[in-house]
Amino acid sequence: RMSHHTPYGWDVDPDDKTRMVENEEEQSAIQRIVGQREAGSSYADIARMMEQLDHPSRSGQWHSETVRRIYTRTQETN
Repeated sequence: RMSHHTPYGWDVDPDDKTRMVENEEEQSAIQRIVGQREAGSSYADIARMMEQLDHPSRSGQWHSETVRRIYTRTQETN
């Protein structure tokens, strides 16, 4: 864990505050983002789709820059 804010897709482990555990709902959203991006969708198109599908966003609304950061982070960790 790098800061007091967990990355999208993760929560603080309730049993050990120094660790993170996957947030299943957000991990599902990440997989949808990755799939759509790899299918050729733009970040803006993905953000609109996520809004229409009511996937949770921590800020309350999806933005293309948020989608880009999430997608880029997944590519850096793989």
